[in-house]
Amino acid sequence: MENHEYELLLQSSELTHEQKLIIVKKLGINFYQESNVQYTINQIFKDNGKYIPIEYINNYFEKTLSTQTRVKFLIPEVSNLAHSDISTLLNMLDEPYRSITNVGNHSLSHSDENENLINALKEIAYINRVRIHEKSFLGIKSKSKITFTTK
Repeated sequence: MENHEYELLLQSSELTHEQKLIIVKKLGINFYQESNVQYTINQIFKDNGKYIPIEYINNYFEKTLSTQTRVKFLIPEVSNLAHSDISTLLNMLDEPYRSITNVGNHSLSHSDENENLINALKEIAYINRVRIHEKSFLGIKSKSKITFTTK
């Protein structure tokens, strides 16, 4: 079979999640690297309760240009990764995310995604001393930035 035929199979509703996972594992990283259905393959791992292998994550990061897309992708994977792998992935991002790997104090502007990322990193003890700052304008409080310390 050719790659596009495998891609169609992986998108088919005729196969179970388990059958798709068997195909993905047999095809391996080379297929993933050349595939047009990386998102689908990532979802197959998740649908089967499996972690996305680090070599797949690295490849996804290399091919994805948007920092925000990478951050969204990284958040649910943080708990499955070694600290060294997290550092490698953060270093593949633009600033200010790249500097998170440096020991010391840091800050990010507040967004739901940034808060989720920081909470995920705190949960695995990659960072500590997280504080979310608020500002008040006309009596309405809003979150403005997140400060934290990388160990």
